[in-house]
Amino acid sequence: MPRQLLAAALVALLLVATAAVALGADRDPAGPTPPKPRPFVVNYYESGEWAADVKVALTTARRQMLRELDDVPKGEKPAIVLDIDDTSLTQYPCRKPGDLPFDDPAAGAACVASGTLPPIKPTRALYRLALRRHVKVFFVTGRPEAAREVTIANLKRAGYTGRHTLILRPNDTLGEPSVVPYKSGEREEIESGGHDILVNVGDQWSDLKGGAADHRIKVANPMYFIP
Repeated sequence: MPRQLLAAALVALLLVATAAVALGADRDPAGPTPPKPRPFVVNYYESGEWAADVKVALTTARRQMLRELDDVPKGEKPAIVLDIDDTSLTQYPCRKPGDLPFDDPAAGAACVASGTLPPIKPTRALYRLALRRHVKVFFVTGRPEAAREVTIANLKRAGYTGRHTLILRPNDTLGEPSVVPYKSGEREEIESGGHDILVNVGDQWSDLKGGAADHRIKVANPMYFIP
């Protein structure tokens, strides 16, 4: 593995492992229980149920974005915020091989470092529609700054082309018990810069907590839990 990818994998491993410590101890009362057993996860994805649920969620996101476009406050610029892993790119094909639990930290780190994750097509469709409608797209991800190059390459390979802004988690926040302060803080920064966030889409409730968005859309993810 190239040195840069290895560094990204190690930092990503630390990030996911930190989150995994809190499994079961930080259940969100408004969300799903932490990770499901392997047979449940495989059946959920392979049966097509996950794809159907994602389509419903992203159809809602599309509808809300278009509706809010007509009401953007004067002087503000419309924007959407997307998470990356299991919101814009799916880790399922990467995590499935073998018999490790789907929430295994090493699997998540390896998936990030691979740079080959495929797109979640309804999210990509929303992304492309946003660009066509002159809506700024911000990717706000829990991936660490060390993974910037591999993330840029993976997004491009998966069809997320065109202008967008990629925000990765600073290394000095990796020890924090939750990503909520980081992600909500970044959304507040986006809005303070003159943007109106019409829709915020993520696969974890921690992607969505903290406000600073007109609408929050949760994408199903039974594989792992990040507080």
